[in-house]
Formats: sequence, structure tokens, C-alpha cells
Amino acid sequence: MDRDAGLELRDGRVTSLPGHHYDAVLFSLLLEYLPVPEMRLRACAQATKVLKSGGLLVIVTPDSSHQGKNQEQLRRWRAALASLGMARAYYDKLEHLHCMAYTKMDFPPGLHEYCKGEHARYLRSKLADPEEKLESLMTIPQDRTTREELEREEEREKNAKEAEIFDEEEVAGMMDELPGVFGDGD
Repeated sequence: MDRDAGLELRDGRVTSLPGHHYDAVLFSLLLEYLPVPEMRLRACAQATKVLKSGGLLVIVTPDSSHQGKNQEQLRRWRAALASLGMARAYYDKLEHLHCMAYTKMDFPPGLHEYCKGEHARYLRSKLADPEEKLESLMTIPQDRTTREELEREEEREKNAKEAEIFDEEEVAGMMDELPGVFGDGD
């Protein structure tokens, strides 16, 4: 296959990559810098599309915590990637990093019979829960903090608008009390 087959460039920038063409995709310290879970899932889905069958998605993500602190996050990521047809092939926790490799499987996305025992039950429970949106599985600890900050900012803006409206109503009430201003002849 031609090395550049399917590669689209526009103004010197890559705009499209060929599907099922690459042996590996590396996300080194990338996913945690995408601001929302939906973007993280979309990045992983795009990586899955460009990988050949058996290709590797390698993810390196920071974590200075002890081994088990963010295990739930990693289990959720594993479930999301399984739904995209990716099976975890490697995992290592270094002092400040998680290093993971996922293999693109030949089965249709969403099927994860390759998992056994506890992992299979966990994946099935997460992916079968109608309340659980797939993108919600790609969360990071900062998402909660960011969401709380956004909610606080929205509350401040709402309170400021209410105060603004109250002030305008108060001023209008005072204007009504002024004689002859609005032509009422007082």
C-alpha cells in the first residue's frame, strides 16, 4: 500500500488519515488535556478507525497517586475502549504514569467476550446500563473539579443577572414615585 494513500492535506495540515492503515497510535500525555470526556472518547474512536486489525493504541497518562487510587477511572476507560473494539494488551503503573496498550480486535465494536471473570461482568454492567453514556466512561479526576467550577460560575452569573433585574425593577419603582416624570400630571 502506498505510504501516503488516503492521507489528505489542506494548507499543509493533515485533514484526514486513511482507515485501517496504521500499526500503532500513541497518545502520550494527551487524553488528560482534552477538556471533556466526549473529546477523549472521540479521539480514541478516531484512533481505532485508523488502526489495522491487531494494531496498538498506546496510552500514557500522568498519575502521581498510589497504584490503586485511580483504578476506577482506568476500569471505566477500559470499558469505553472495549465498546470501540479494543482489548487491553498491556498495563504498567510507573511512579508518575500509567502506561497502557490496547489491541484492535477483529470482532465488532461493543462485543467483549474476550474478557473473563470480574472484568467481563464490570464491562457488561457499565455498557448495559442505559443511564451510563459511553462518553461518561472517559472521565478524569479533574472533570469533577472543572464541572463544579462551571456550575459555580453559572450560579454566580445567574445571581448577578437576578441582582441586575432586581436593581432595574427597584429603579423603575422609584421612578413611578416621582411626580410628573411620566406625564401623569401630578
